[in-house]
Amino acid sequence: IPMLPEILSNGICSLQPEQKRFAKSAYITYDERGQILSRRFANSLIQSSQRLTYLQADAILKGHTKDFPPSIIQLVKDMETLARTIEQRRRDNGMLHLDLTETELIMDDAGRVVDAEPADDCYPHTIIEMFMVEANDAVASLLDRLDIPFIRRIHPDPSPMSLKTLARLLNAFGFTLPRDPDRRTIQDLLKAVSGTETSLAVNLAVLRSFEKAVYAPLHTGHFALASTHYCHFTSPIRRYADLMVHRMLQLYLENRTNQAKRIAATQDLAEIGRHISYTERCAEDAERELKTVLILQMLKGHLGEEPRCLPSRQPCRLPARSNLLPKALQPGLAGRRSGTRLFSPRQTARDAEAPAGKKVLAHEAAHEEAGIIAVQPRTPSRCSRSTGS
Repeated sequence: IPMLPEILSNGICSLQPEQKRFAKSAYITYDERGQILSRRFANSLIQSSQRLTYLQADAILKGHTKDFPPSIIQLVKDMETLARTIEQRRRDNGMLHLDLTETELIMDDAGRVVDAEPADDCYPHTIIEMFMVEANDAVASLLDRLDIPFIRRIHPDPSPMSLKTLARLLNAFGFTLPRDPDRRTIQDLLKAVSGTETSLAVNLAVLRSFEKAVYAPLHTGHFALASTHYCHFTSPIRRYADLMVHRMLQLYLENRTNQAKRIAATQDLAEIGRHISYTERCAEDAERELKTVLILQMLKGHLGEEPRCLPSRQPCRLPARSNLLPKALQPGLAGRRSGTRLFSPRQTARDAEAPAGKKVLAHEAAHEEAGIIAVQPRTPSRCSRSTGS
């Protein structure tokens, strides 16, 4: 359900090839190391040259350029170069990345789940993430410099108690966590378990030790992104927090900064933040419950079948009549959503290349919360596809 009427959100507010659209732009200049040299903001007019799926952009980066004009090919390659530079700078500053597998549920035309496979995780996703994070950071820094109160996206530091609990759990895996771990320590831990059998358990344990990102006017920063200034700015047609930030930015662009301060002073930003954080959780819960129902409907047709498989952290393609695991309806994780959405603004890609209907992204933790675990054939070798960060 779109926040704005579909005639807006899917029409004049949606980028479409060769169509002019009004926008607000953050112009950021970088040096060769990805350090920011300057920022400026403007109301702009954008005309998209071409609409690419993530997989099409990834194909260009891998050299499959036959069907694309040279200007698009060069642009996508330049975007990758810049994004990798930004990503490295942010990682050097302490940005955290959790390796938590996402799964796509494949639905037929009637809306029934018929299959599941690892979600596309190609680098163009990260390109968009890095650019959006940089824009969000830039706008938040501007409003802070102007001393205009606004709704931030904050992610508090983990509490001492949660870190103590994490340290005890990690000790069972043979890892020792310092008394006061910082981002560097957590980065080193995640790097040490990457690609190992303990990777999923450790990544989930780290996730559960973190506070949840919320909307609030408090200037506490974003722990996982290692950002001192942060807000949501890039999606005003689907998030109210972004729309509020756009209004403040518009007043700045009109040289009405004092009016922006007066308007902000009349708003109960703390209460607004609590409310939209609550509605965000409600939306996530509804999405998770719907996915649970869809998966259970798929499993209903396999009750009584004897599984020939082993539990695995990696999802694999499930043929329409494969021997699923009815026994898999076990207690799962409770109350915490996994995946990179906690820390980054990844947009869900509705992939046009989905076979036999639609694809819907579902985090693996949603499966576990539903008591459903991914399965592998009982063979010595593991058949699952690798999923990158």
